[in-house]
Amino acid sequence: MNESPPQPQKKSADTPAGRLAEQRNVSGETSIRDATQAARDQLAEHVRGLRAERDAARTKSTSLPMRAKGLLGSKEPEQYAQTADRQARLAREALHFGKANIEEHESRAIQQVLDSTVLRPLHELSERSTWQEEGKLVAAIEALDRANLEHALQIGQIRSQILASWKEAVRRRLPSGSPFTRFAEMSAELLIEETARAGTLPKDCEFLLTEPNVLASLDGPARAAFVGVIESQPGLGAWVTEADFQTLDTLVSVGAQKVQEAVVGLIDEELKNDRFDLVQQIPNMPHFYTHLQPLLEVRLDSYCEEKFGLSFSADLKPYWTEGSGSGGEYDLGHALSVMVAVERSCPQGVKALAERYGIREFYRYPSDLLVAQLNEEDIQQPYGIIVYPRADYNGAFDSRNDRRIMENMFEETRGHHGLKLFEADGTVDLARILISLDRKYGRDNKIAFAVLAGHGSSYSIRFGDHHRRRDALYQTQLAEPGARRTKDFFVQHPTVIFFSCSTGEDQGIAQEISKQLEAQVIAPTQPTRPSDVAVSYSHAGEPHFTVEYSSDSRIYVQGEVTEEVRAA
Repeated sequence: MNESPPQPQKKSADTPAGRLAEQRNVSGETSIRDATQAARDQLAEHVRGLRAERDAARTKSTSLPMRAKGLLGSKEPEQYAQTADRQARLAREALHFGKANIEEHESRAIQQVLDSTVLRPLHELSERSTWQEEGKLVAAIEALDRANLEHALQIGQIRSQILASWKEAVRRRLPSGSPFTRFAEMSAELLIEETARAGTLPKDCEFLLTEPNVLASLDGPARAAFVGVIESQPGLGAWVTEADFQTLDTLVSVGAQKVQEAVVGLIDEELKNDRFDLVQQIPNMPHFYTHLQPLLEVRLDSYCEEKFGLSFSADLKPYWTEGSGSGGEYDLGHALSVMVAVERSCPQGVKALAERYGIREFYRYPSDLLVAQLNEEDIQQPYGIIVYPRADYNGAFDSRNDRRIMENMFEETRGHHGLKLFEADGTVDLARILISLDRKYGRDNKIAFAVLAGHGSSYSIRFGDHHRRRDALYQTQLAEPGARRTKDFFVQHPTVIFFSCSTGEDQGIAQEISKQLEAQVIAPTQPTRPSDVAVSYSHAGEPHFTVEYSSDSRIYVQGEVTEEVRAA
């Protein structure tokens, strides 16, 4: 007669459940799926053994010999029946307690698997600095079972570590195709599938939107699922308004057509109302917004053609993007605002300023000054000129401080002198400006003062940037016959102010101009920029200029140094 099996509650190493527990601790499986299946298989084997003993006892108790023994008064058939009932009860208990036992040890096994295949490699990666070392450490990741990772992403603390490690890999730009980047792509696929199932993007996965390289590596179905979740959101337009531009650019890059249409709709709505809150942000980082910027430029071409009669791409963009990001304050919204203000006061005024005065970089200048310039075109009055360079490689002439100086000069010269702004591309442009002014106003009024802005040196001032000699005015050119006639365009003893580095050095270009024009010339002796310009008038109506630079400067009168000015 078979003996009753031991009670399943016991967990000694001699019991099946005890042996299962020990085996789970040393199994060494690297797949959660394999570890779980092994545990369930051992439980099933244990329960099958109990049920087999139950069935054997039942069969024995109901056999013909046992029934005969029972008729003769033997207790043996009853004992077999009790054994069968006990084995059935033990099987039920084993199944119940075995499940609990498996869940406990399965949790421990899962942690061991995740430690060895996810967390330990990620931790070691974060401690290393060279890819050669990382290449050895990611071997475990390379063989990582997708189910392990999917399970790990459901555990909060582990999920946070995975996402943090992924972001670090992106930040450090690990080589494409490496085991670690393949791990990142696998994570992306799982998270996007998670997003598609939930119908919304988990908060901790929003960085997905700003990693175009990761999204671009996804296969078609995963990418489509992700884009579908975003585009199926209620109130997509409102979401687009709140989303950052990196997110929108990423989505457009992976084919989010509805997002693209929503962005275009918002741009059109702003331009229709002459508002630029949205559009002014895109061009400030053109290397990042590589998909949004072309969309914007198409809309701006239509807007500028209709509003100002100019092409954004051909007439404005080549100059507006020059110098941005290198110290300049390139601001598309401000430029368009200035142009709109001019156009409202002087219809077709923007085109006139571009064609007659060479002005393209409208964000540099106060709109009131430009409007006054257009309104006073046909008025004979004493005047001065401000000439800014067409080229500006580092944005030195796009500052708010320059606009403030021009605003002050405009206010302080009102009622005494007109101000006329120009942009020059080189010496040919500069000569054209002087000749055209003399033809229009020269009979009654000559140039009383001039501000010349451009990248300078002791011997030159540069207006253009096409690497041609004529882009700059050189000191040696001042000895040529044509240059000597320049004096005829100015009043006697005019004032010339240089917004150009180092032009005031001894025996430099500023001193030579002072000599040739018999002028007062104010110029810096070092690399600098102007801090302030103040204009006052004598009782005779003669202007007097006080110029402050951020470095030392000199004042020349008819070629002689009359004052050395130290920077404050």
